[in-house]
Amino acid sequence: MVRATIVANKVRLDLRFALLLAGFLTMGLGMAMTIQARLGVSAWNVLHVGLSQRLPVTVGQATQGVGLAIMGCSALLGIKPGVGTWLNMVLVGACLDLVLISGLLPVPGGLPARAGLLVGGLAVVALGMCLYMCAGLGAGPRDSLMLALSRRFPGRLAVIRAAMELAALTAGYFLGGPVGVGTVLAAFSLGWFLEAWLSTLCWARPRVPLLNHLQVPAALEARLRVKSPGRALT
Repeated sequence: MVRATIVANKVRLDLRFALLLAGFLTMGLGMAMTIQARLGVSAWNVLHVGLSQRLPVTVGQATQGVGLAIMGCSALLGIKPGVGTWLNMVLVGACLDLVLISGLLPVPGGLPARAGLLVGGLAVVALGMCLYMCAGLGAGPRDSLMLALSRRFPGRLAVIRAAMELAALTAGYFLGGPVGVGTVLAAFSLGWFLEAWLSTLCWARPRVPLLNHLQVPAALEARLRVKSPGRALT
């Protein structure tokens, strides 16, 4: 009996780590899609580039510094970093580089194709965020801050995320970071994509046995509502 329990727990942990890595790879793919669209960098990258222009640091170092600062703020607000938080800082960028180096995503020519790649990339990034957060091994720095703020303030998850993105965009813009139409679109839409994926997962989880191991962060679950009439999350 004890052995069976240990084996079952190991299987669950293996599945959670597999989900975590799948989420990171999915995020890397989505980020590569938004980059290949060439319609503007993300709001946080506007901030990172702006800091690199004002301080003697590279964009990568600015990214790490901002991530550490956000982790500190999140910890003060009650969200402690987990193994997924630290892995997020290392592996998402590695997955992004892997997709870009592979050459699987050619640059589309026309504006409609580039816009479609951008919107699709944002949806894929949000799916990756949903997957890795539901592994229950800790959220990345920026997502940890989103969870912390969702505990403190009322309102839609998408609105909280949009406010974070706009704050990063505004700060980066005044620091001299590059802003494009894709930057503004990403700032407003990423939170809505994430909310849609999480709501879909919460609806499917009790209906699909393979999804039983997924864990929607407690800070978010109470805020989301499944779209079925009169039905709350289970």
